[in-house]
Amino acid sequence: MQSSKDLVKNFQHPGAAPRTPGKFDRIAHGHPSIQRPARLDLMSHDLTQLTAQVGSRSYSLCDISAKGFSYAQHIPLKARASLPMEVERVKASGGNLHGKVLPISFYFRGESEGEVLRVHGRVCNHRLFFGLSLEDVSKELKQFLFLHRIPKDDPLHRYAKAEALLDKARRLAYSKNWSMPSLLALNISLINFFEELGATQADFDRLWQGYERRPLYIKFGIAIDDPNEARQLARFTKLHEHYRSLEPSFSDVTATEEVDALEESVTLAVREKKLKPSEIALSQARQASKALFLELLEERFTASDLLQHAWGLGLAYFKLDPSLRLPLPFLEPLSSDLRMEMAEKPLQEIFDQDFRRAEVVCHQFLFETFLGLGNLDIEEEDLNKRVFQFMQRAMEEKLKEVGWPG
Repeated sequence: MQSSKDLVKNFQHPGAAPRTPGKFDRIAHGHPSIQRPARLDLMSHDLTQLTAQVGSRSYSLCDISAKGFSYAQHIPLKARASLPMEVERVKASGGNLHGKVLPISFYFRGESEGEVLRVHGRVCNHRLFFGLSLEDVSKELKQFLFLHRIPKDDPLHRYAKAEALLDKARRLAYSKNWSMPSLLALNISLINFFEELGATQADFDRLWQGYERRPLYIKFGIAIDDPNEARQLARFTKLHEHYRSLEPSFSDVTATEEVDALEESVTLAVREKKLKPSEIALSQARQASKALFLELLEERFTASDLLQHAWGLGLAYFKLDPSLRLPLPFLEPLSSDLRMEMAEKPLQEIFDQDFRRAEVVCHQFLFETFLGLGNLDIEEEDLNKRVFQFMQRAMEEKLKEVGWPG
């Protein structure tokens, strides 16, 4: 928090001693005009895995301060509804929650037997925001600094703080440890940085222009009124941050969700392909990054969507008529088994070869459908492999549509 306190002092007292740019390893955001406790940047404090469970659902956090926190909820847009209408609808429903006191449980993703903290929080505000990509955040942040004539050698080191924030995000992305919580934390850091530098409503209106096709989220600000519970949350986060700082660097690359499943897949890869340790780390990190986007994927798409997409990829690969429709099976038990699998299995268990433990009905159906076309110049064994590839590529392309960097 110290960096933020110094920065706020520099806003208010230009003669105060500035910080060294290289010291922005743990970033916090303050407000130059009001007394507000610093809000921690979750990425630089290794807290993106901290999760809040509200009711029966878990949400990614946006930031934490001495007296509260905020969390983000994805807003699926209704079909054929205009974005302005949806925004007004969500604003109104969000306002209805103000003043409501909620029981909230905190835990860290991937720590199935870790400590759980339970507190009570009061909904005090909300705001809508779009989930911008890392490249878009970098562009908007630098444009804001340029428009406000903040130079690189700024004596208040505001430019240096922005660079430190982007550098942390890039390092996560390069290590394949980028995740949905990272994306949300970065977007909220962008908003907090704008506020810290005194952005006006016009600045925020300009910020959202052109991003209407990005995923929409609502951020709920939660105040913890009980000082005891506020201190418990502070201790909870600091203990985890200290623990993370003691971990070897390898774990920074391979921090995972669904740990058991990932370890099993890597063990199989080692046995079958004899992967090197570096390849194991990359495989684990890639799966960890992918796993954290799956919840959003499940909200946006169905197994039918992915199956149709895999069919289209196959038509393009074999240079067939793209208007050919995928014929749904009517023979039993294939028809019933297919409907049951598509309704009950998570998408990654059907379409992602790295998660799959055995051949699935969707794969069998696609394979038999392509085989039934009869005019494909390909051996059955090769077609079987191609269908796997179509399905996994369909999964990855849909994941990218919800923000997964690949």
